[in-house]
Amino acid sequence: MAFNFAGGSAATLKIPAKLVAAGNVGDVVMIDLTNAAARDGYFAIQPQTDLPEESFTVKGVILGPAGHSFLANAEVLIGVFGYFPTVAVESTQDIAIGDLLYPVDAKDYLVTASAQPSLSALTDSSGGTAGTTIAAIGGTYDQDEVRNAVATLAKAVNGILVHMKSVGVALEARDTNDEGTIAAFIKSL
Repeated sequence: MAFNFAGGSAATLKIPAKLVAAGNVGDVVMIDLTNAAARDGYFAIQPQTDLPEESFTVKGVILGPAGHSFLANAEVLIGVFGYFPTVAVESTQDIAIGDLLYPVDAKDYLVTASAQPSLSALTDSSGGTAGTTIAAIGGTYDQDEVRNAVATLAKAVNGILVHMKSVGVALEARDTNDEGTIAAFIKSL
């Protein structure tokens, strides 16, 4: 594991891992943290996001010289925190600077929220009005107070989920006809 300071305050965190399948520099992978001791290290696999616990595992990008490919079982460094100039993104969507980037189940690239199929939110059926403050529930039962409190909590949880499930932030814009990599800040921890 490396934690480097370079260029002032730019910190990056890189984790060594072994690729389960062949990959390219910039491909997005998930660090498989199970049975690391038995395997003498971590494996890097395609991101799995279909189960809730998999949404919160460490994800990052394969590092190396631009355009370089690695065979299965190659030992590589995975960038999991910091600025990385080559991050694979979905090639058919526009990406703007500042867009949150998300992993896709069994894919080696990131997408924006508009293309993220598993970014489900809580459905608020309380009938209340969401606010920024949870009002005190009075001594006598008031259904509107309860509805508004539930609506406010659902709104807050959904906002947290959007940010927690994201893996990075786009640092350059990309049109659908551009190459499939961009510079991004990866924040998967």
